[in-house]
Amino acid sequence: MNSIIRNILAVITGIIIGSIVNMGIIAISGSIIPPPKGADITTMEGLKATIHLFKPVNFLFPFLAHALGTVAGALLAAFIATKHKMKFALGIGLFFLIGGITNILLLPSPTWFTIVDLVGAYLPMAWLGATLENKIINMVKKIFFVGLGLILIFIIYLLVNTYNFKSTQLKYEPATVFKINRASIENFSNAIKIKTVSPENDIDFDSLQFQNFETFLIETYPLVDSLLEKKTFNSFSFLYKWAGTDPSLKPIILMAHLDVVPVIEENLPDWKHPPFGGEIINDTIWGRGTIDDKVGVIGIMESLELLLKDGFKPTRSIYISFGHDEEIGGVNGAKSIAQYLKDEKVEAEFVLDEGGSIVQHMIPDIDKDVALIGIAEKGFISLELSVKMEGGHSSMPEKETAIDIISNAIVKLKQNPFPAIISAPIDGFIQNLGPEMPFINRLVFANKSIFESVITGIYEKSASGNALVRTTTAPTIFNSGVKDNVIPQSASSTINFRIIPGETLATVTERVKDLINDERIMIKKGDFISEPSKVSSTSSFGYTTLQKTISEIYPEVLVAPYLVVGGTDSRHLNDISDNIYRFSAIKLNKGNIKSFHGLNERLPVSDFENSIRFYYQIIKNSSTK
Repeated sequence: MNSIIRNILAVITGIIIGSIVNMGIIAISGSIIPPPKGADITTMEGLKATIHLFKPVNFLFPFLAHALGTVAGALLAAFIATKHKMKFALGIGLFFLIGGITNILLLPSPTWFTIVDLVGAYLPMAWLGATLENKIINMVKKIFFVGLGLILIFIIYLLVNTYNFKSTQLKYEPATVFKINRASIENFSNAIKIKTVSPENDIDFDSLQFQNFETFLIETYPLVDSLLEKKTFNSFSFLYKWAGTDPSLKPIILMAHLDVVPVIEENLPDWKHPPFGGEIINDTIWGRGTIDDKVGVIGIMESLELLLKDGFKPTRSIYISFGHDEEIGGVNGAKSIAQYLKDEKVEAEFVLDEGGSIVQHMIPDIDKDVALIGIAEKGFISLELSVKMEGGHSSMPEKETAIDIISNAIVKLKQNPFPAIISAPIDGFIQNLGPEMPFINRLVFANKSIFESVITGIYEKSASGNALVRTTTAPTIFNSGVKDNVIPQSASSTINFRIIPGETLATVTERVKDLINDERIMIKKGDFISEPSKVSSTSSFGYTTLQKTISEIYPEVLVAPYLVVGGTDSRHLNDISDNIYRFSAIKLNKGNIKSFHGLNERLPVSDFENSIRFYYQIIKNSSTK
């Protein structure tokens, strides 16, 4: 900017800002030190007539207004002026001094105030403003350079952490890819045809289908049936034991479940192929259970039959657990098996159940397939909120009805979600996948302690991400009313909570009570509840064996721990092993992830074949010490 224009601007700005400060202080002075009683300050004539009533304290703010206005104007003028800063500051002081003299001529004040004001409030304050400007500039420069240095140190700290944020992915020699017989694929197809459905109502349970499935397993896998010890629980769940050669080694437990969710009859026309047809079309197997979870059952059985044919003998014992009611809680299946194992004092090296998978293009900024190993799963509780009160006719409603009370309680819960946290499984996810991401992502994840709120904020934006960082709150049922002109006497709602590791059933229930804070509302726990699971180690024999096996079958896949937001049968085995993992060797993507429990469940034949290879390899790898 031209120096002349800048100097003119310095004078104008100094006068304007100084005047604003002056008038501002005068404007607030009356509220701090009220004028004397009887004084008229609304007009110049009234002020002249009553000036004799003013005491010395009443002149404090006028002096401060003149002095501080001059300091502010002079400081700003000196700051803007290109040179001769003191002269411009004194010029502002002189301008306000002339204004002060004019004011005294128009409104005579006590002699002592006139002297103090004219001598002390203008030129000395202008000099002070110019002096402060120089010191402030020097101080600002120091602050700037200190701040710049701190910023550089901070940037270096971030970059060093990012540089040290190295890949944790391990490389192994790919396993030999052996051919899967066509008969194995037909076996899987036949398993899908058996309608082992777990209905919501016990009366709809079709025991014949489960009997047929047992017969199918016996006839299809004769070596497994004849050479492995087998126990049956509640008629339809099975536990096989393949005794190892070294009883000093802890056994492993492989899990899957025999049952599937129902197919909604109204949705049958939307299925491209019959849900229990087991049809193989264009190298894809269609039907309920292809993903959840007969691929696990048949994958395990096929691998066992192959290993037995090969004459393989495991070093450590292997248990195979097949529950028949996982889809409705596993109480009669996996829970009974777990109790038996506990009674037998079985302590497993690790447990492997369904839950994780290989996801494709579902993790932002990662193009490779990622094998997600569930090292924990969320807990589960449903709380029923209910209230009873006087009803009546809808033409004369009270201020609050039963529906109002329950609705307000739901609003309180939804408006006050549980805090977002980075739990141990998600921290492991970040540590394993962060180094594989672009630079900005790596920088954020490498400095998690600094950017934790940023990370949780990103997760919170999607429903699936939000479920990974907090205990979720979902109203699922609301009951009240029978007629449109009758105010109901009662209302109830069921709220489902999926509990993140770190919270408990007790802390969730207590928080709900505190948030609602309404003694009229009764809170009742649902029949099925489950604490969050323990968090399994990522440095154990089980995890490293699982990671190795995945890498041998899928050499290009990244591997990371994960939090399973749903529930699996493995929850019942918490007392059997400290290391419970959840993974199925199948690929999920946006095209098929909604199909299990939904429409058109299907699985590529290649995924089924790799599932057999995966179980075959993990059994062999687990035999090492």
